[in-house]
Amino acid sequence: MTGPLYTDNDLLSLTLQHPLFHTDSGPGKKEILLLEDDLLFGPFLKSSLSRQGFVVELLVNGASGLRALSDRKYDFVVCDIDLEGLNGIELYRNLAKKQPLMCQRFIFLSGHPDNEAVAGFILAIQGTILYKPFHIDELLGYLI
Repeated sequence: MTGPLYTDNDLLSLTLQHPLFHTDSGPGKKEILLLEDDLLFGPFLKSSLSRQGFVVELLVNGASGLRALSDRKYDFVVCDIDLEGLNGIELYRNLAKKQPLMCQRFIFLSGHPDNEAVAGFILAIQGTILYKPFHIDELLGYLI
């Protein structure tokens, strides 16, 4: 592994230098709902995934994510755990009552690998989580 792709410094430069972002081929037009409230990382991740051929809708809170999920189907939901208001876990639990099949399409993100409650939740649902910082190819491995 060559180190994390996402850091707090020079995000644009890293994006432009990384070879994954210079391909014209991609996974097709899979649609992703990206729920991320970090004002740097959210747009960075959206741009990175869009360059790989995904159609990405970026929302910054769980309530708007829940509304979007009630309006349309997505191939994947990439969801930060620590969203304002309705957090990622609450969003997942709410959705599990209404659209349980959609819950199989979640990939969680967290910047807190030492959070035992989050680890227990992920284990209980047999879910997928990536801890920030992570390589974009780690996420692409779940999406392609």
